[in-house]
Amino acid sequence: MFKLAADENFNNQVLRGLRRLLPRLDIVRIQDEIPGAPDPEVLDWCAAKERILLSHDARTMPVHLAERLRREETGVGVILLLEPYHQGKVIDDLVVILTCSHYSEWLDRCSYLPLSAF
Repeated sequence: MFKLAADENFNNQVLRGLRRLLPRLDIVRIQDEIPGAPDPEVLDWCAAKERILLSHDARTMPVHLAERLRREETGVGVILLLEPYHQGKVIDDLVVILTCSHYSEWLDRCSYLPLSAF
């Protein structure tokens, strides 16, 4: 299971659900580590700490990730939760991702949840 970081303002109910289902999950909240940091700094921090970022910021986070990749700064991935979503579905999707895939599969890309509309 790989490490995650939850962006500021990330849904705490989703975090609680993940922790309940995966008690050994290594997840930190950005506001506890680098409070108020701008998106590019958050991505730099996640890359340095080898964490995949969970975020709701679909407006700017993909742009900042793309800018990093254009500069050939690799080593970070973003999983975005798109509104509207069902919390249980997103939690289930994240459990599958965390238990059935490898960290490297999520690097240098922006992925979107829920995985399906059904």
